[in-house]
Amino acid sequence: VQEKEKARLGEIIAKVNDLFEGELTEDDRLVYVNNVIKGKLLESKTLVQQAANNTKEQFANSPDLSSELMNAIIDAFAA
Repeated sequence: VQEKEKARLGEIIAKVNDLFEGELTEDDRLVYVNNVIKGKLLESKTLVQQAANNTKEQFANSPDLSSELMNAIIDAFAA
């Protein structure tokens, strides 16, 4: 299972690198991450509830956060 997740993550990283290839500035990258990915994460009722009811450390260690982040990245590329 971990090898499949690593392979999937590798594909996502490659796509992110391709997306930011070229004449994009660091600010362009930050705008993308802040607006698109963050927006996708905020659509998750589970994450919103966990963020409201846990410490930052607890929330950062949530398995749901990892899963939802990966889904948000994939969804952002599909859009």
